[in-house]
Formats: sequence, structure tokens, C-alpha cells
Amino acid sequence: MKFLTSRWITLFVSICLLLLLPGCWDYESISTRASLIGLGIDPADDDPQKVRVTIQYPIIKPEESGGMSSSSASSSTGEYQSLSAEAYSVSEAIKHLQLRVDHQIDPAQLQAIVFNRTLPSEMMDSVVGQLIRLPKMNRLAYVFSTPDSAKDVLTVTGTNTAPMDFLDKSMTYRQRGFILRRQLWEYWRDTAQVGVVPILPTVQCVSSEDKGEDTLLLGGTEVYLHNQAAFSLSPQETFYTQLMDGKVRGMAFDVPLGDGIASLTDVRSNSTLRCFDQGKNVVLVDRVSIRATLGKLPVVSRQVV
Repeated sequence: MKFLTSRWITLFVSICLLLLLPGCWDYESISTRASLIGLGIDPADDDPQKVRVTIQYPIIKPEESGGMSSSSASSSTGEYQSLSAEAYSVSEAIKHLQLRVDHQIDPAQLQAIVFNRTLPSEMMDSVVGQLIRLPKMNRLAYVFSTPDSAKDVLTVTGTNTAPMDFLDKSMTYRQRGFILRRQLWEYWRDTAQVGVVPILPTVQCVSSEDKGEDTLLLGGTEVYLHNQAAFSLSPQETFYTQLMDGKVRGMAFDVPLGDGIASLTDVRSNSTLRCFDQGKNVVLVDRVSIRATLGKLPVVSRQVV
């Protein structure tokens, strides 16, 4: 009798396990989702307690063959959509935006977040905390600061791809000495650490000479103190900061040498930081080694006697 009971229990458990094996029980078609690729945060125009949230997502439309295609690859044909809403919180703004979109807004594939540098300290701290706590939020999304409106950055028309897709791909380039890489979780972590100053890469809208439209320019760093933009580093200052930090890879730049200019290519830097006690003081020593290929020697002028 005990053997028969054990057999029935084993059969029941096996059936329950088999029900969990199918991997598509919670499947949702991609055509039913609006996968966010960009998010912009600005202070609201009228109410200082509100934020203006701008979202950007690709428009998914059926191919002629019957499949589905993502049309975020080209901005010239309007194949992505940008919408804005003002609210007291990010989640409330997304709820209002959901009423205007016939797809489920999904931040799981979010590529880039742009913060307006004029956001007050309390608002910046609140927004970052809200984004970290949002369900399905991609905490690996790159974050940027802009002196312009974040909405303008998301709706710029002079890029070959969707603006947020452009920013995401720019962060994968090997030569990135003039721009820092920061992800959402890294900025949030830095705000909570003692002795660490949070920083964000800078993006701004500039006029394109070729197309006569606004495009995006990356370069420089925004330094934050207590979640408030304090001061900026130029692209050159950012480069030398990364050089001292040992994070330069595959760069090329010119160096004054005597009366001429020498060009270096494939520049790489490595850094070793050490702290030493000297009585009541602590001395920080940074040993930086640089390797590069000499691309051009300075031209030496010869005087004929």
C-alpha cells in the first residue's frame, strides 16, 4: 500500500513539474510592446514640483513577408516616436503616457537616460531613486547630462539613427577619451558613497553643417555635488582626467614637442594609485604609464647660414 501511494505521489509531482517546463506560457508578442530606447527628464515649465518626462520608442510595423520589423534605424523617415508628459513622479508620467500609446510601455531595453543639468538637487535625487525602483527598469542604461532641454535631445532630427540609439552606439566606440561612460546604477551608487563625486557625460544639441539640422555632440563631463550640477569639465580636461585614471584606449592626439607638434596614435594609459601615511597627512600617489605609436614627428626648421 505504501509503495502504491509513493508511486501516485511521484506521478503527481512529475505532472506538476511538466507543467512548468513550457517556456512560452508568459509570451508576449513584440508588436504589443513599446520598448523604450530613451528617457529624458526636465523640470516642468509651470510647476517646480513636477518633472517633464519624455520617452522615445521605435515604431514596430509588419513586414511585407508577414514578420515584424523594428524601424528605429532611421530617423529621417520618422520611424520612432517621442512623447512627453508632466507629473509629480516618473511612474505617474509614464502612466499618463500609457494612455496615449496603444502598446505596453516597457523600459526593460532602455538604452539612454538624459537629465537636464538644471534639475534641482532634491528633484535629481528623487528621480534617480524612482528610476532605480521602477520594475523592469534597465539599470544598465547609459546616463547623460545636458545643458539643453532633455526633450530637445530626444527629438533632434539630424542623426542618422534614433537619437537615443545614436547615444547608445556612441558609448560602444573604442575611442572614448573625451567622453565618460556612466550607467544608471553607477551614478546611483556614487551618490551614496562617501568621498565619491558623481559625474555624468555631457551631450548637447549643435547645428549640423551638412544637413542644416540639429545633431548631437558628445564630449565633456558634468560634476555633481549633492545631486546638483556644480561645474563642467571640457572634453580636453576629461581626456587628461581619464589619462591619469588609466582609462584611455585607442586614442590619437597631438603633443607639443619643442617648436613643433608630434602626433601619437593608439594611445593607452595604465594607472596605479597608492596612499601613504605622512604623519597626520595622507599622500595620494598616482603612477601613470602611457604607451603609444609615434605617428608624426615634429618638423624642424633648418636655418641656412
